Amino acid sequence: MSLRPIFYNCFKGWEYVPLVAIAGVFNVILCPAFVIFAWTYKDGYGIRRSLSIGSVTGLLLWVGGIVWRFMRRVSK
Repeated sequence: MSLRPIFYNCFKGWEYVPLVAIAGVFNVILCPAFVIFAWTYKDGYGIRRSLSIGSVTGLLLWVGGIVWRFMRRVSK
């Protein structure tokens, strides 16, 4: 019995393309639409601001992750 080394590059295969595409649609289209839609409502608890900050932060981090991924491929 032999142990294989751990494979750290999990998101390299074609099977992750639908995952990235769905996450892209969510982060690029649905999150900004949610922020614009929710900004018109007034709430007394500050939930609107928290959700908006979370959506914008998630969008920025997702785009940063995609750029990081492609920059690593280009540099090799």
